[in-house]
Amino acid sequence: MKLLTKKQKLWLLIKEIKIGGSYTFPAMGFSFYGTPDFDNQEYIDTNPFTRSLAYQRFKVKEIKNGFCKGNFAFNPKGPDMWLLESDLEMRGLFESLFLLIVCFIPFLIKNSFNKTVHA
Repeated sequence: MKLLTKKQKLWLLIKEIKIGGSYTFPAMGFSFYGTPDFDNQEYIDTNPFTRSLAYQRFKVKEIKNGFCKGNFAFNPKGPDMWLLESDLEMRGLFESLFLLIVCFIPFLIKNSFNKTVHA
């Protein structure tokens, strides 16, 4: 039996990236680029146990071809860099679990009234 719609499940796992927004860096490492393509790639290994980027945020200035251009939100370092939009939009494990716990019952009630989920 399905309890949540596909849209609701995706909302629990993926956040929407907007220009001007500030987002946490991916916890398990990411690549940044000098241009909005796959040239000039540099990989940053961010071990979640060292928490090297724990309180740093990435401010999005432009979105192009699946890449987000920006820099550190609070203390920009060097020229702007490009990150993959898919790296930024993934929610962390704890954030996803928290949203599931808080939103599961309201989603279930909404779906039972609207009959949007089919077995």
